[in-house]
Amino acid sequence: MTASPPGGNPPGSIRRATVRGSFWTVLSGLFTRFLGVVGTLILTRYLAPYEYGEVSAATVLAMTANQFSTLGVGTYLITHPEADREVMFHATLVHVILGFAAFALVLLLGHNLAPLVGAPTLVRYLPGMVLTVAIDRLAFVPERVLVRKMEFGALAVIRGGGELIYTVMSLSLAVLGWGGMAIVVANLVRSGARLTALVARIHWRDWVEPHRLNRRVLRDIAAFGSVVWLGAFAVFASRRWDNLAVSYLFGPAILGAYNLAYNLADVPAVQIGEQVSDVLQAAFARSRASDRRAAMLRSLPLLALIMVPMAVGLGVIAPTLAQVFFDKRWAEVGPMLLVLAAISFPRPITGVVVAYLQVKLRPRMAAAIEIFTFVLLMALLFTVGRMGPLWACVAVGLAFMARLPLTAYILHKIDQVPAGQFLRPLVPPVLCAIPLVAAVLGTRSGIQALGIHSHLLGLFAEIAAGGLAYLVAVLVFARGLAKDLLSLLHGGFRRPAG
Repeated sequence: MTASPPGGNPPGSIRRATVRGSFWTVLSGLFTRFLGVVGTLILTRYLAPYEYGEVSAATVLAMTANQFSTLGVGTYLITHPEADREVMFHATLVHVILGFAAFALVLLLGHNLAPLVGAPTLVRYLPGMVLTVAIDRLAFVPERVLVRKMEFGALAVIRGGGELIYTVMSLSLAVLGWGGMAIVVANLVRSGARLTALVARIHWRDWVEPHRLNRRVLRDIAAFGSVVWLGAFAVFASRRWDNLAVSYLFGPAILGAYNLAYNLADVPAVQIGEQVSDVLQAAFARSRASDRRAAMLRSLPLLALIMVPMAVGLGVIAPTLAQVFFDKRWAEVGPMLLVLAAISFPRPITGVVVAYLQVKLRPRMAAAIEIFTFVLLMALLFTVGRMGPLWACVAVGLAFMARLPLTAYILHKIDQVPAGQFLRPLVPPVLCAIPLVAAVLGTRSGIQALGIHSHLLGLFAEIAAGGLAYLVAVLVFARGLAKDLLSLLHGGFRRPAG
């Protein structure tokens, strides 16, 4: 694989690739996630919360085995764009061997682990979910190859196709009465389709061409990965082990409602925030060191301008959304979504900084943010969260909000970035959310006063009013940011002369 020039790629080409990559990943993510959300909402008509909760718990156990054995291989490959085929082979070998050993262990211990998380019958779903995650494990390095090559369009199509397959398959099997197993089988088919597409897209030599074992390469991967692994596992645990805690405290039925609410609240963070963070990490790795800090600081308020209306808007329309889509079995989802929507704002913001720190080869500081989040989350869940399911959601929101001041402190410690320079640009997007909330609540009150009983009409009216109010507020409070965002998009998609 050809190494990057010593000075890095020109800023203009990096910027264009970054913006195009962000566009394709975000656009694909929104489309496929929209299909996934619609499919999940329909799926609740055929699944009970208890079934959904048990599948969720089995999924977390399978994914825990996967994450525990990852060793930061993906981050290593992205942050070392000069890695050749010998390194790729060693990374693939380490990733696959460690993963399959962990999968065997979790299958052996499944019957012992199930009662500990309050879901004693989840073992019927565990083998299928472990196989699903094992297939994803095989697809991981080929996917990283596409990210390294910045082929985000192809990656978006592959991911989108997989989500479409999952949605169609899960709904079809649920209608036929497969219950929770509909989710398991649909996941298997999706993972198999994605692996097939990825392997067909890239040359096998780019990731699995055999080489003689090299201790130096293995040492480099292990040295880098041992630090990144800790942070990555903390990220995973802070996003998944809350499910196990909720199941332990309140049982699989409450877990089903909580997991559904969390997944809905997580849509903006995962499908926009994290996709942009992945693109930025690849761009940071290929940029000149002197350009990275400025690019990172510039991206934060622009990302906030996009994320804030989605997070706040999703939370404020949650009661109406629940009335439109959920029956009485899922009554807890609306209030939970209202509280959990808070996680969609701080996590992507801090995720960009974590990507910057990893590329800067400061993985210990990146890990510190994630470990802090996980420890605080578990502490709050088993103290504040014990008071009830809604309090558990409050605990999750508080833990992720606490990431912002910690990230500001670490940036100041590492790069002497004043806390105000990190936090102050985030204020205008937050101010723009105030009219959004007022418009949604006012629209809801007006519809009730008029005696209109159509919840679907009310939902559309609330979304339209909130979106319009936010756009007007942007012109008042964040006009400069909006111009910067439009300028970046225009410059990113404009073809270079010649």
